[in-house]
Amino acid sequence: MFLRSDKLPNFLNPGADSGLWRTLKVWLSTPRLVLVSATALIMLLSAVPVYRLAVGQDGGSDYSVHIAITKQVKNGERMIAHPGFHATLIAIEHVTSAPWEGLVVLLVTVSMTASFLVQVWILRRLSEGSTRSLTTATLIGAALCVIMPIHIPGIMPNVFHGQLSPNLYHNPTYLMMKPLALLAFGLTAVILSSSDTAGKRAWLPVVLIMGMVIKPSFVIVYLPALWLTLIFTSAGQSNRVLRLGLDFREGRWCFALSLAAVTVLAVQYLYRFAPTAKSQLVFDFLEHWSLRSSNIPLSIILALAFPICVAAFRFRHLINQRASWLAVFVLLIGMAFYATLTDNSEVGKSNLGWSYCIAQATVFLAAAAEYLRWQPREFKDRLKYGTTSVLLALHLITGIYYYIRVVLGAGWR
Repeated sequence: MFLRSDKLPNFLNPGADSGLWRTLKVWLSTPRLVLVSATALIMLLSAVPVYRLAVGQDGGSDYSVHIAITKQVKNGERMIAHPGFHATLIAIEHVTSAPWEGLVVLLVTVSMTASFLVQVWILRRLSEGSTRSLTTATLIGAALCVIMPIHIPGIMPNVFHGQLSPNLYHNPTYLMMKPLALLAFGLTAVILSSSDTAGKRAWLPVVLIMGMVIKPSFVIVYLPALWLTLIFTSAGQSNRVLRLGLDFREGRWCFALSLAAVTVLAVQYLYRFAPTAKSQLVFDFLEHWSLRSSNIPLSIILALAFPICVAAFRFRHLINQRASWLAVFVLLIGMAFYATLTDNSEVGKSNLGWSYCIAQATVFLAAAAEYLRWQPREFKDRLKYGTTSVLLALHLITGIYYYIRVVLGAGWR
């Protein structure tokens, strides 16, 4: 009644000595298939909310605004301080003549997929020495593409507003800038922890400036954070990296990097906040943040529960890692900018919030790398690991809930 295995063709017979079957078994037994499958799934799932916001009727998203700006730039009617997204869109449209909305969906979807791949690469580099596999790094990297602040219905009225988030779907320039910002952080983390980094030092300013041309939100928190990291940590071989001072070679490299970035940033600032511009950068301590959140400390805790937990339980490990210090400084500066500065173009709105969003993404990535390195053995350590895992799961559950809301048209706020 059943086909015997020896009657099956070689390519369908698991017991057959078939080159095709052996190749398939090797492929299935390696984590590469998981990575390829996850990449395809991330691309597919990313396209859905982006399409919903770019082509749908959600007037609150930024896609229609940036498409209109792109058309004005193409017609020579307007110039902006960071035209990277719009120039890329114009170049693709010139070649394909496809509808603007379709090109935006394509460009943003590719950017979100690139963010996933960059995060997997950084997780692998920062967790070297761990027994965790590429498969585990891939799954954690996929989770980092979905996580949102932990949502408590009835207490926090919005998932996004008030807490902000490392992940969002409504702003195309942030989403295109994000993989470059994360790559810059990853390159810097490798440079800070290794001596053979000539190639990465050469690529870092290129990646930084490319990201700045799209959106300067990351570089304004990255540069001061890098200087603080170099001043307060040491590149020596000692197990303890904390010390006050600045190595001359590192200072020289950082100065050259800062000079290139600040030159571009100065041009953008003068254009964006010229005396005749409608919006100006003003000091505004917590006013705009309080309009979005009735309890700012709780908003911070809910937004950063997982990295806070990792920092608390793995403090003695993290304190001697320069990449962790860089991520913490980026977060603190991003939070400080969002809390104290705003542009007065619109009440309750601050473009400095994008810096806090990308700072959250950076610190989540550093925390996830330490989570991968964590090998709990004793019961007490396993309890801490379990608590941290529960918080990561809550971030992920909220992210899935938020994703479904956006896809169903309930809005992105």
